[in-house]
Amino acid sequence: MTKISIADTRVRVQPSRKLLQLIEEHKDIITEIPENLKKVLKTNGFHIESGIELLGSDSIKKEEIDLKLLRQVEELLDEDAPKAIPPKANRNSGDQETELNAGGEFLYLSDLRWLKSWLKQLREKKGLDIYLSDLIENCRLHLPMNEVIERNPELEARCQRLREQQQNREYLDMTKNVDATLKYVPEDTIAYQVKAMNSQMIAVLQFIFSVAAGFVFGFLGLELIFGGIEFGLRLVLGISCALVIGVAEMYFLIKKLNEEEKAISSFKKTTEPVKKNEKILKPHIE
Repeated sequence: MTKISIADTRVRVQPSRKLLQLIEEHKDIITEIPENLKKVLKTNGFHIESGIELLGSDSIKKEEIDLKLLRQVEELLDEDAPKAIPPKANRNSGDQETELNAGGEFLYLSDLRWLKSWLKQLREKKGLDIYLSDLIENCRLHLPMNEVIERNPELEARCQRLREQQQNREYLDMTKNVDATLKYVPEDTIAYQVKAMNSQMIAVLQFIFSVAAGFVFGFLGLELIFGGIEFGLRLVLGISCALVIGVAEMYFLIKKLNEEEKAISSFKKTTEPVKKNEKILKPHIE
C-alpha cells in the first residue's frame, strides 16, 4: 500500500444533535450564519430563515491566542493530572452520531469560531451558562489522513521476486570465502575474464575470416574452376557466398552464447543459499 499526500488538510467536526437543537431553539438572535453551518442544519432537518445573512469561511476573523492563559491552564493540568477523573460516557451520543452520519456533513474551524462568538452573545442576552466545550464534548473529530492506494499485485510479486534474487546474490558474495562450493566462482577470477575475452575475440575473428573466405571462394574460386566469368557476375557470386556463410556463422554464434548463458544461470540457481528454518532432504541410503 502506498500513501499519497493529503488532499484536504482541514480538521472536521461531526456535530451532535444537542448542538444543532440549541441553534434551532435560539435562532431568533441569529443575524448571520456561516454557509457551511446552514447546510449542515438543513441536511439534518433543521430550518433557518432565508433572510439571515450567509458568511463565507474567509469572512470569519480569527481571535488572537492568549499564550499566557494557555500556560496557566497547562500548569493547572499538570498539577491536577493524578487527580483527574475520566469523563462518563454518554449513552445517547452513539445514537445521535448515528443519525448524523447519514448526512455526511461536517463543521470546520471557521464554523466553531462563529459558534464561540454566538454562544457569547447567547450568554449575554439570555443568561444561559453554555460554552463551546460543553457542546462539542460528544462531537466526533475527524483529522486529515493520507489516502491509501493499493499496489498492483502483479507488480508487487515481481518486486518481491527481484528483492529475493538480489538478496541471494548478496548472500553468495558474503559467503563465497566460507563455503567451499562458492569459493571458486569463475566469474570473479581474472583467468575467467581473460578466457571469456579470448573466446569472444576468437569468435569475432572466426566470423570475419569465414565471411572473407566465402567472398574469395565466390569471387576467385569459381573463376579458377569454370573460367571465363565476367567481373560483375564474380562480384555478385562472392557477395552471395559471403552472406550465406555470414548468416550461418551468426546463427551458430548466437546459439553458443545462449548455451553459455543458460549454463551460468543454472549454476547460480544450484548455489542459492538455503533459507532459515528450511531443511535439505537427503536421499535415504540403505
